[in-house]
Amino acid sequence: MNKPPASNNRKKLVNNLTVADAKHLLQNEGGPLDLPTVIFQLISSFVVAGFTARAIWKGNATVWHLALPSVAEYLGVLVALPLIYPFARLDAIWVEVRKSLLWLGAMAVLIAAGTYLQSLKLGASWQAQFTSNAQIVWHWIYDANMHWPMALAAVSMLASLPQRVANLKQFGPPFVAVGLGCAMRLILLIFGLFLLPMVLSGDITRAAWILWALLLLSEVLALWMHWDVQTRLKKEGALDDERVVG
Repeated sequence: MNKPPASNNRKKLVNNLTVADAKHLLQNEGGPLDLPTVIFQLISSFVVAGFTARAIWKGNATVWHLALPSVAEYLGVLVALPLIYPFARLDAIWVEVRKSLLWLGAMAVLIAAGTYLQSLKLGASWQAQFTSNAQIVWHWIYDANMHWPMALAAVSMLASLPQRVANLKQFGPPFVAVGLGCAMRLILLIFGLFLLPMVLSGDITRAAWILWALLLLSEVLALWMHWDVQTRLKKEGALDDERVVG
């Protein structure tokens, strides 16, 4: 792949964003996306949003429930990375595999310790307490109709991993399992969980609908920003990828 001259890397791509900065941003987002991938991600976002809207309407899901699809995506990635490593033995993926194993181990220890302490306090066996806690969590999710948004969000994220692995092989590290959309959602979730209820004086349903709309908007904006940056780079001759329309 031919590299553009250093002077071109310092050229302004849009506003104060240079070509070099845009390439770095794009790489940290997992690399370029082709049009079918963008369409798939858009459709996935709207499908998950549709089932989440149903959960708010039918199951009275709250702003706390709206964090669950992101949690499902994150847990899905943590579990999937060690499983895909035998088929893609790359150093950058191994770094993420180690991180995922550490996170899974830490969560297992915290859950086990919390359950054990709770069982001692309530005088129940560890196994009975774990079963009880699992049932409570499941009913909290299922009664709010959030199981489908969680499952669809996890499947959508897992379906994007092969593309990210392919970009890693073609463009090099870093390997990014999640992108800008997840970061934007995290900020919005913090806003929605702690600020919206106070601003709306306890109107739980209204807060859930506002956060739902903001989360969907963040997904669309993240994809648009990704596509816009890679298209501009293509036009400048700084992105050698035939999948991207210049």
